[in-house]
Amino acid sequence: MADIDRRRHGVRGGARRPDLAPFFFFFGGISVALLAEGTGTSYAIVLWWRNRSTLQHLAMFAGTAALAATAVHQAGSGTAAWGPGLVIWLVSALWGIAVHRGYLAPRTAGLVAAGFGLLLGAQLTMLDTAAGQVLAIGTVAGLLAAGIALHRVLLLGLGAAGAIVILPQTASRYLPSSAAAALSVCATGLILLGIALWLAKSRKAA
Repeated sequence: MADIDRRRHGVRGGARRPDLAPFFFFFGGISVALLAEGTGTSYAIVLWWRNRSTLQHLAMFAGTAALAATAVHQAGSGTAAWGPGLVIWLVSALWGIAVHRGYLAPRTAGLVAAGFGLLLGAQLTMLDTAAGQVLAIGTVAGLLAAGIALHRVLLLGLGAAGAIVILPQTASRYLPSSAAAALSVCATGLILLGIALWLAKSRKAA
């Protein structure tokens, strides 16, 4: 009973803690995170709806992705990192589609948020499963392909950053004690250089 009373009043080891959620609602750590993320995301959506600014767009995306990942983590505690990572990836993919179709503005902020979320989600999934490795490589290839198709240097930059981070990890995992990681970075650099030259030539022709 004494332990329960201490938890209700936010007291541990004789020190009083200013935790309002356990004091009033008996929430645990995950529930407090869900409450905070849900409240913050709702507030960010309202502010974005009023002014459509870049910072509010990024705050809205971050809150939505964090809320979805925390909910999945609480629903299935056995999913480790790949569960939240996969839901972040899915939210980012849907976000990018909505931005491309003009539903979410400003477009540049939306593309940055979606691309970063795709890479972060793919990075989390590749920590636990082999399928995550495939998803991560596919994500990098998709960003590069989207940058070429849409003539978006921003997407190419995100794809290049993802390639530099993800490809050496994959090479080191499946080809340890070899030069595969360095070769993958070198090959990626050559491919990106070729893409950059092709885009520059196509823009000049246009």
